[in-house]
Formats: sequence, structure tokens, C-alpha cells
Amino acid sequence: MQRVLIYGNNSDYIEEAFEKSGFDLVDVEPEMIVAYGGDGTFLESEILFPGVPKLFVRHYSDCKKCRKHNFSKIISKLKEGKYDLHTEMKLEVVVSSNKNKKLIGLNEISLHYIPPRALRFSLKINRKKMATDVISDGVVVATPYGSTAYFNSITRKSFKSGFGIAFNNPIQKMGPLFFDKNKVVKIKIERGEGIVVADCDTDGISVKEGDEIIIKKAIAEANFVDLKGMKRKIQDY
Repeated sequence: MQRVLIYGNNSDYIEEAFEKSGFDLVDVEPEMIVAYGGDGTFLESEILFPGVPKLFVRHYSDCKKCRKHNFSKIISKLKEGKYDLHTEMKLEVVVSSNKNKKLIGLNEISLHYIPPRALRFSLKINRKKMATDVISDGVVVATPYGSTAYFNSITRKSFKSGFGIAFNNPIQKMGPLFFDKNKVVKIKIERGEGIVVADCDTDGISVKEGDEIIIKKAIAEANFVDLKGMKRKIQDY
């Protein structure tokens, strides 16, 4: 993977280190993305460059330690081929009133209410009703990778396979649901207006009473570059 795109703010030092080590820094058709920042930066890089292998290097925006960073260990492992490629599932969503628009998320697909009224909806897994007359601020359908993010902030739980469903601030107490990755989630809006979004993408889909939201495993996957002997989200360098 010679052609590398560094994605993130305050990236001058890491760009210089990669360029001096012989990598070709590019803006188009990269063979690898180095996502340099936080979780939002990583998700943005996947939205802009879906499927391209990504190395996640954590970095704080205040850049107080920028001059002290040493990227030699990261670069050496890449140059020596000491890494594995790992895939993670994604989710896709379409809405019955706008079937030409499909969103794909690595972390989660979220349904949010539009104030001032909460949403009323029902939820099915395949054809089986799992929840009816739910009144809440929305729902989050998460992947295993995303289960430590928004899903976890609602449920205080995470999981390693399939997908999970979290009800956001329901009137009645409702725990999370967990299902096999090949199931299909169908949410029917019975009252209110909302918006469906994927991860941190601002380009969502508006929904209203009568709309059906269909969420399932996407064909597309995310590809991670895991350096041997280092955590996936690299922060010690």
C-alpha cells in the first residue's frame, strides 16, 4: 500500500514522516487512508472513501504533543508488512417514501425525532412484531463495531456479533434487543416526524407518519489495517 492519504486536522507532522519514509501522499485513489484524529474523523473518512483500508491513529485537536510524536514504529510495521486486514460489517437503510436514497453506516443507523413531538412507531424483525406503540425520541440500530459508541451511551452494553437495537428515551422502560446479522429491521412511523441518519453523516432522510424504515446488513464492508502488536485505535506513539 504505497499510495496513502492522511485524513485529519493538524496532520503536517505525520504527513512529513510518511513522505520521508517513501510513501506517496495522494488526494485521489489512495490504497490506504490514515485517519488522524478521533472517532468522528475516522467515520468521516469512511463516508468519503468507503471500503478503502484504513489505519486509525488517534490524535487530539489541540495538538499540544504534535512535536513530540514519533511515527517510526507505525511506519516500520507498515513498511515491513506487519499488519493484518480486518473487515467490519455495515448497515444500510432505505425509507419507503424515498427508495432511491440509501444510507450506509459503520457504527449505526439512527432514527431521531423532530421536536416538539416524540415519535410513535412499531418495530419488526423480519415479519415478527417485536415492539408496538413505542413512544420515544427514536431508535439506534448498531453494528458490533458501533456498539461501544451511541448504542453504549443509551444501554451501557456492547456486543460482538449480529446487531443491536436501542430505544432512545422511551416512555416505557425498554431494554436493548439483539439479533442475527442476517435479520431485517422494519420500523413503521405511526405518529410524528423524524430523520434517519447513518453515523455522523449530515445527509439524512426525512420520515413522517406512514413511512416504513428498512434496515439490514449492507453488502459493503469497512476494511481496517491492524498493526501487529498494537491496538486498532493507535494512541501510543
